[in-house]
Amino acid sequence: MWEEPDQPTSTFVWQKKLEKHGLKNLSRKELEALNRRKQQENMIELEKLKKRRQEREHARQQHEDDMCLMQRSKEAAQFDEWQRQEECFHLEQAKLRSKIRIQDGRAKPIDLLAQYISEKSLEESIEMQMHEPYHYLNGLGLDDFEDLLADIRVYNELEKCQNADYWSDLTIIVEDELQKLRKAEAEKQRMAPGRREGI
Repeated sequence: MWEEPDQPTSTFVWQKKLEKHGLKNLSRKELEALNRRKQQENMIELEKLKKRRQEREHARQQHEDDMCLMQRSKEAAQFDEWQRQEECFHLEQAKLRSKIRIQDGRAKPIDLLAQYISEKSLEESIEMQMHEPYHYLNGLGLDDFEDLLADIRVYNELEKCQNADYWSDLTIIVEDELQKLRKAEAEKQRMAPGRREGI
């Protein structure tokens, strides 16, 4: 059936298989050379398979990365749209609050300043007596100016530079008025202890 190798460390030779393939008459050296050649061919084929598998894996990973990037881009666009809609909503709500306060006769300075540049109809403008923006700042206290400054920043941010020059100019004026009031307040505080001592 099968022939035992001459030495226990020598390579096994399958005689029946050799007969079937017509290689029975080959010498041991020729068989070893044939086996080495087949092993090399197998190694080359194995390397090709390994390389193809790596290429498929790389292509799959690249596809996953592209899909992930596309998904992130899509989500970022949706988030930007959502944020834009939210900002529009907040601006409309701020304008609506201003309109309600004006109609109820309890307008804040920011309401009147925002209405000065609003895109309302001419009839509404005629109904309301319009003054130059600086008139709305007369008689305001320190806290009122600080609130107004915060409101101006909110409007400027919500309008996204639509009336940037107007809001920037108002910011400069309000900050200047705030500085004057703070200086006057500090002077008053400095003078107050001296007056009490004189009494």
